[in-house]
Amino acid sequence: MRREMVLIALFVIININAYANNRGGILHPSVIFILEAITANTDEEVISQEYLEEYTNYLSQVIKDPFDLNSVTHSQLSSLYIIDNIRILAFLHYRESYGFILSVNELELIPGFSDSSFLQILLPFFRIGDTDKNQMSKKSIGLETLLRFKMVYPKSLGYTPITIDEYRANPNSRYIGTPEYLSYRVNLRYSRYLFNIFLEKDPGERYFDMIKGNFIIENVFRKFKSRVVLGTYNARFGEGLVLWNGFKMDGNSSSSDIYSFSLGINHNVSSDKCSRFNGVALDFSPFKAVSFNIMCSIENKDAIITDGGGYSSIINSGYHNRQVDIQRKGVLVSNMLAFSIRYDLKRFSISYLASFHKYSHLYDGKDFGKKYLSEKFGKESYNSSFYYKYLLKNTLFFGEYAIDRSLSKAFVNGLVYNVKSDLEFSFKYLHIDNLFHSPVSDVNRVSSTKTDKLKAILNYKINKKSTFSCAYNLSNNLYKIYFNYIYNDLQYSCNLRLSFNSHAIWFRLYYNSKVINNLMQFSFKGDLSKGYCYNYQGYIDLKFSLLKEKVNLSLRASVFDVSDWYARIYSYERDLLYLYTNFVNYGRGMRGYFFTKVSLSQSLVLWLKFGLTHYLDRDKIGEGPETILSPSKFDLKFQIKYSL
Repeated sequence: MRREMVLIALFVIININAYANNRGGILHPSVIFILEAITANTDEEVISQEYLEEYTNYLSQVIKDPFDLNSVTHSQLSSLYIIDNIRILAFLHYRESYGFILSVNELELIPGFSDSSFLQILLPFFRIGDTDKNQMSKKSIGLETLLRFKMVYPKSLGYTPITIDEYRANPNSRYIGTPEYLSYRVNLRYSRYLFNIFLEKDPGERYFDMIKGNFIIENVFRKFKSRVVLGTYNARFGEGLVLWNGFKMDGNSSSSDIYSFSLGINHNVSSDKCSRFNGVALDFSPFKAVSFNIMCSIENKDAIITDGGGYSSIINSGYHNRQVDIQRKGVLVSNMLAFSIRYDLKRFSISYLASFHKYSHLYDGKDFGKKYLSEKFGKESYNSSFYYKYLLKNTLFFGEYAIDRSLSKAFVNGLVYNVKSDLEFSFKYLHIDNLFHSPVSDVNRVSSTKTDKLKAILNYKINKKSTFSCAYNLSNNLYKIYFNYIYNDLQYSCNLRLSFNSHAIWFRLYYNSKVINNLMQFSFKGDLSKGYCYNYQGYIDLKFSLLKEKVNLSLRASVFDVSDWYARIYSYERDLLYLYTNFVNYGRGMRGYFFTKVSLSQSLVLWLKFGLTHYLDRDKIGEGPETILSPSKFDLKFQIKYSL
């Protein structure tokens, strides 16, 4: 009875609708919060815009069709990134102890979820059962079309006119098409059917160079859970040793960065041209604890073909805007067939995965390992792995063991141990034999020497909003150490990071005040061989809403001074729907933009973004055909969405 009375009180106290709506086409605040956390927690590694776009779409889809609190899995909870393993274990223990969860407000009773600011961010991702609204959405027709346009001015050298003789001498110095970016996307849902199509023309291409799509049927077999995907899709299994494409978090401040949240098969929605499969995928669970996945893919990849008839390298840029790119387009055929079986219990799961892969050409490049495997085994490769995950009281054990055709091995073992409610230790060890090769995995490489990587993270929750963490990375005898302090709530966020290795030390400060909409980032790097450098970036935002929020306006002014590329600073920018843009601050200059979203009706929404970047330390921007002979550049983006 006490539990029910507390739930009634919570229902009155908590405003669960604070973040329940997408506000007519702007990224949901909860999505932005998670993406900003990823940006702040990631070190100097390049953040893939395509992966961020896919993850943004994933989070937006979860909000449209939230997780049921009574059936949500450990992997699904992990995929929200900000829910660390301490909270996940507390949630699973609560659900096992008390049984059926009656309301999303019941999260307030679970240790780690009681902070109202954190709960407001989290609530849009969860529901209880099939609500009336959710049932209606599954029965009715849903249509969304997006038309997107981008342009940068002044034009780069690749678009400027040259003489016929100059072009004949160097045809790859000029682009074959126009500088505009265009994309068109259609998503149509009816009952248990979903259809997606995506067309894209990159800058410099003549026409829509990429056309991809998929057709999804839910509950193919009515008696048990099943789904089939025809067309493009992503597949993420285990720790990625055998089968993985799409986004993967790799920060250094929480247990979310230790293990991978393998979500199995998902239809591809990002603009990434290279990280996808194309064919048929079937996902079905004939028994409560057993699930099967069958995948088949045929992809035409861009590659460099040698005079000997083999390929020397695969081109993953996805651009086809020069003569050389056209010649390399789709010349290498990649065939994949894979099978997976998984057995799940409440606290234990194990799976077996096998994949077969074949290229249309033999490898004929400079990599000794690939050359050896190609000469010995030809165009084909086989991989298989066992994956396990086991929750024992307050400890999560996980790992994957993989083997390839040459009997070379790779394995991952790790654990996340909750020492107590506010202290957590995470550990992961990765080993890859020198000739291990898995061409459709997250470790798609061949090395002449073995690879050993170790990562250990210690997290301490100082209070509900503050966390201190220490991380240690060791890769083939090269180490890196991080000390991180994070403070987060709905009004302020702060990230202090100190990191160092054998030859350099970095100090970073990330401070964001959402009350007055400004952000400051400072970076100090000391390199024992190059001296020291001090970097900073700061901005201030102004936001307005007019006509009962039918018109939303944003203005930003930013300054930056970053002299070292390896100390570069990323900053989030408001952008078109489903885009999460990180501007790379490098050099010395200023950046500003104007952004507006106009809701003409419930079905029709327009976006417009105009940005200006001016550098004070150079008279040109970029290199090669991308060179702009000016210290300034303008970027224009336009998008229109129609939905039913």
